Amino acid sequence: MKILSELKNNIIASAMNPLSTVEFAHACKNAGFWPSISLFAYKNLKEIQNAINSCPENTIISASQNILNMELYNLKLVEFISEPNCDIDFCKFVMNKLKENSIEIIYKCVRLSSQGKQLIPYADCIELKTPDGAGFVNDDIPIDEQINIVMNEFKKPYIIGGGISTHKQIKNWFDKGAYAIYVGTIISASYESMMSKNSKLLLTKVKSKHLSKFKSGQQGLLLSKIDNDNYNHDKSHLYGLLKGNEGHIYTGKAVDDINEILPLSQIYSNLTRENYNV
Repeated sequence: MKILSELKNNIIASAMNPLSTVEFAHACKNAGFWPSISLFAYKNLKEIQNAINSCPENTIISASQNILNMELYNLKLVEFISEPNCDIDFCKFVMNKLKENSIEIIYKCVRLSSQGKQLIPYADCIELKTPDGAGFVNDDIPIDEQINIVMNEFKKPYIIGGGISTHKQIKNWFDKGAYAIYVGTIISASYESMMSKNSKLLLTKVKSKHLSKFKSGQQGLLLSKIDNDNYNHDKSHLYGLLKGNEGHIYTGKAVDDINEILPLSQIYSNLTRENYNV
């Protein structure tokens, strides 16, 4: 695990899809975070390929089965996401193809009881998520049990995320054996984020008690219902990010610790500073 060995004990910047761009990845790396981008933030293959080629070195590339449409020679570390009701055999084929090209794989396992146990053996590291995160969580297995399965049954290192926003939480997860930790909500309202100022200010005022659960298994701040949206509510989410008064904003319980708009460097310092208690 060449690059993954360097990832150990780092904090990964893993913002929601529209925010997870190359520009934001560079800003996150400059602030001290390990950078990542989401290929779901881009519209077509040309934009995606340009994004991959423009990333900071060793950026985690978040993608699903369509990663095989890309030029693999410039990929080093992929966060592989298996879509709902995907073809498991094809996922295995994709993961094997990545391995054949010396690409290390972090498998984002949000369906441990179904897809997860079939795909974990094909990955180098497993990403697990607590129910406190903004994104998709739909598994009846408690997070501590998931960790035990990944570490003891499959002998794989794990990355943890979901609702993490304080130094105390970071330390607790590392003490429990996390290989690395990723954060999302807490950096989404940063100064460098492309989220509108109205939306950022909104996140400084709300708390997790104001969040709503969506049928898709995600959670966030619901502002208004947007018609003719897809299953992932992409249009509604984009409205929420850019306007702050329509649609919704996916956010986890880390919103409890967003009290002001801060630069990424300050957020990183807060997460890594022992005497910072919030």
